[in-house]
Amino acid sequence: MTFATASVAVLLGALESWLMPTQPQPSPPAQPKHPLVMSLRAVVAVLLAGTIATAAGIGHPFWAMIAAVVPISMHRIRHQVVRSSHRVVGTLLGLGLSAVILLGEIPPWSLLILLPLLQFAVEFVVGRNYAMACIFITPLAIVLTFLAFPVPIESLMFDRLIETVIGVVVGMAVSAATYPLLRRSETSREGSSDD
Repeated sequence: MTFATASVAVLLGALESWLMPTQPQPSPPAQPKHPLVMSLRAVVAVLLAGTIATAAGIGHPFWAMIAAVVPISMHRIRHQVVRSSHRVVGTLLGLGLSAVILLGEIPPWSLLILLPLLQFAVEFVVGRNYAMACIFITPLAIVLTFLAFPVPIESLMFDRLIETVIGVVVGMAVSAATYPLLRRSETSREGSSDD
């Protein structure tokens, strides 16, 4: 089974290279100016989101923890808002796709075909549009979770939505709360470079 999975992954990668052979390479992302503050933001956001989701009794707090890092991965507030809205809107649309896929009578063997197709769709669009990627990430996460721990699909879909919102809100709150710290660090750094 492992060999078959690895073979499918290699074939999907080759198919993507064949379909899009001459993609321009994106420029490398800018290094964060304040790695310590950025790391601290991520740790605090993940801990808070996980704690809130766990205290609320929601079944999959790791989804909230992952969503909390989404805004923090961007450096500017405007980009954080855009990335957060992409996560929420993409998740909502992905839940619709999940409902179409999973709430009907679908034979179990068809999931073996569906999972690599969803993964291919994620890899195909993630570099172009994060919201589009979330449309495919959502059913992929729900199907994999369902296969590991079968629970009602509706419950999984509810958890995914609520925990995405919790995570994004926590991530944005932590970013806003630590923004003055970033500005102060930036100002002190500029002052020391003037000396």
